[in-house]
Amino acid sequence: MRIADCELRIYTVPVAQIPNPKSEIKVAGLALMYAQGYRPRGPDRHKTVLRFLQATLDPSFKPKLNRLDRIRKKRHQAVYRLAGAVSALEAKGTIEFAEEFVTQLANLI
Repeated sequence: MRIADCELRIYTVPVAQIPNPKSEIKVAGLALMYAQGYRPRGPDRHKTVLRFLQATLDPSFKPKLNRLDRIRKKRHQAVYRLAGAVSALEAKGTIEFAEEFVTQLANLI
């Protein structure tokens, strides 16, 4: 499912069933890792990909990577701890951010 599809369904399905823009970012990050000859190891692939991006991307990506880490933590909270932790406005902003970030990573490959 594409990120754009999330926007249409985000208000009508439980949080746990919302397609995750963060996963699309993870896939783009994995693609960049593989393109550079690396692969993640261990169970925490989201964190591993984030650490790889932090170590390899230009420092100009730092604000986006910080935001990505906040999104990761917020989604964890929304899914596993507290329903309603993410507002509709924040969800829409996250989708827009993810689309832009995935495009930027794709351009690096």
